Amino acid sequence: MAHPSPQTPRRGNLGDALVDKLKSAIQNGTYAPGQRLIEADLMVDLKAGRGPVREALRRLGEFGIVELIPNRGAFVARFSDKDMFDLFRAREGLEGWAARLTAERVRSGSERERFVAALEAGKRPNIADPARRFREENRHFHDLIITMADNAFLVAAIERLKIPASRLHIRGGASDEYRTESEREHEIIARALLRGDAEGAEQAMRSHLSRARARIFESGPNEAP
Repeated sequence: MAHPSPQTPRRGNLGDALVDKLKSAIQNGTYAPGQRLIEADLMVDLKAGRGPVREALRRLGEFGIVELIPNRGAFVARFSDKDMFDLFRAREGLEGWAARLTAERVRSGSERERFVAALEAGKRPNIADPARRFREENRHFHDLIITMADNAFLVAAIERLKIPASRLHIRGGASDEYRTESEREHEIIARALLRGDAEGAEQAMRSHLSRARARIFESGPNEAP
């Protein structure tokens, strides 16, 4: 029997493109937490009509990325310090599972080759700014593992965590020490994946996210941005 999709129904290429553009702008900090998203400005920024912009805001509201307040408008969602701290705890379990599933899949020759090629494609040597290069390579690495896990329900669950998580990586990625530690941990995860070591890959991913949480929240959730 067919299972229903866990993701928000798709409503056409234009709508999808607007949602993706707006999500990316929120993710990279173009629109800050708590900032009001004015439809007229978005129509100019996104080069779209009022109807599609409203639809994009509504869909992002379903994901909790945008807060829609009656008689006030749309605002970029804020996340409390505790929300951000708890988010990392949730990622440990979800992305640990994704790493396990991916390791099981790359045991086959064709999937392993595809994974290796995608890893290489994620490198950004042409970006001079170390912090920006780290953010893009980090995003690609995690997204690749989540995608390769090939579990739509898992993807839908993790999708809700991406925006607030990216804000923490903007902060952490500015530190040379943070980048060095994170990249070393990525290598450990990648080696486990390429061995097809499901248990090792899951534990390495959990450890990576636990350490990232510790690096960002040095004294607990009250230290979060």
